[in-house]
Amino acid sequence: MKNYGILLSIGKVGFFKRKSQSQYRFIHKITFQKLHLTKINYLKYNLQNLVLLKKISYEHVNRILFVFSRKYSSDLTIRKYHQLADNTIERILYALEQMQQDYPEKTIEVEYSQGVLTLDLGHHGTYVLNKQPPNKQIWVSSPISGPKRYDWIPSKDEKDGKWIYLRDNGILEDLFKSELKEIIGDLKTFYFVEKNCNILTIKMYF
Repeated sequence: MKNYGILLSIGKVGFFKRKSQSQYRFIHKITFQKLHLTKINYLKYNLQNLVLLKKISYEHVNRILFVFSRKYSSDLTIRKYHQLADNTIERILYALEQMQQDYPEKTIEVEYSQGVLTLDLGHHGTYVLNKQPPNKQIWVSSPISGPKRYDWIPSKDEKDGKWIYLRDNGILEDLFKSELKEIIGDLKTFYFVEKNCNILTIKMYF
């Protein structure tokens, strides 16, 4: 058996003649690509059955498949990670500062220093948001939902994307919008700014 190795392929064990290291790497890559496609097809089949049984909607199916096949923050270069994370934190900082001005009667203290954004809401608790370059993530500590770690998930064309918490598929900006509405009570708007060639201000209405 010296000239043979074992190949695990989609749940089956077979034998192949031992090849060069480069050939083996190619076989290894193709095998796991097939395994990944098999999992996706199996998942699609089961999800379609659930749709027919009216247990989930097509919207949920698309979201699940997106999560299963997407890329993660680890695919980013460190330079691109810092660019995306800084842009997102600056947008959230701007939104929180606008909220602070709109509700002067509320206890809202916003501080941003050395990559750490802190939002103090008095007796409601404190939010802490910061970058984690080793993991290429953004970490958030919420007084309502606890600690969360967000990965950058690009869109299909990879021209855009969102910071998403992989355990519940929650979007980073949505966390602040929903929880701050719950805390502030009468919160009507939440502002985000996209920095492109021109500054575009977007009002998010509740």
